[in-house]
Amino acid sequence: MIRFKFVVPITIIGILLFSGYSECSEKRSSSIEQRISDLELKIYKINLEMSDLKFKIEMLIRKSVVLDPSSLKHYERIDTSSGFFLISLEDVTPYLDGYKLILSIGNPSSATYAGFTLRVKWGKRYYDSGEYLKWKELLAKDKELTNRRDEVFNKYMDELQKKRMSSAKKLWEEYEKIGKEQKALYPELRPDLLYAKWWKSLQEKEVPFTEELKPASWNKIELIISPAKAEQIGYLVLSMDTEVVRLFGR
Repeated sequence: MIRFKFVVPITIIGILLFSGYSECSEKRSSSIEQRISDLELKIYKINLEMSDLKFKIEMLIRKSVVLDPSSLKHYERIDTSSGFFLISLEDVTPYLDGYKLILSIGNPSSATYAGFTLRVKWGKRYYDSGEYLKWKELLAKDKELTNRRDEVFNKYMDELQKKRMSSAKKLWEEYEKIGKEQKALYPELRPDLLYAKWWKSLQEKEVPFTEELKPASWNKIELIISPAKAEQIGYLVLSMDTEVVRLFGR
């Protein structure tokens, strides 16, 4: 009988200690899982920014310039393998099933360039494209899911505090479900893939010119792009190659 009296309190204390340890362990585990999930999200968003930066660097490597049809007569520097030039979009007018671009190409050097090639891409501006609008929609959805996820996690922690384990379990399942839904958005949120898809949608044309680019002068050039509608010339990107360089002899 005496032994039994000691066993009961020790057993009860053991159960209480185990229960407290289990609850504490579950809270710690939940907190760690949320931190891991938050870190994954932060890493993903850093990767998004890096992808965006990578695309901009690639644009620089391509030695291309972007011309804005809504802002005429502003020049940009364009680099080629044999020197640099200044290029300005002077006018844009409808022409048959496309548009005629009037360009001024400035040759600041003392060399004469006999012949050159222009490569032009045109289409909708990225920020007006379906790809970008879809990305914005997905970004809003991602933000909404993040807020919901945080709200559910806070409720889950409250239920754990109040030792309502059944309710806490349901909330944790909901938390995990939202996390899976959010991760499913990630592949479509990558800006590098969206940029690539939009870039492929642009039309492209390469045009050789036999005209000379006179030294220390602005040289007027006509460039026809077709087919093109008004909404398809919001974005113009140009690159250039030169052919023969002529210098004055001694």
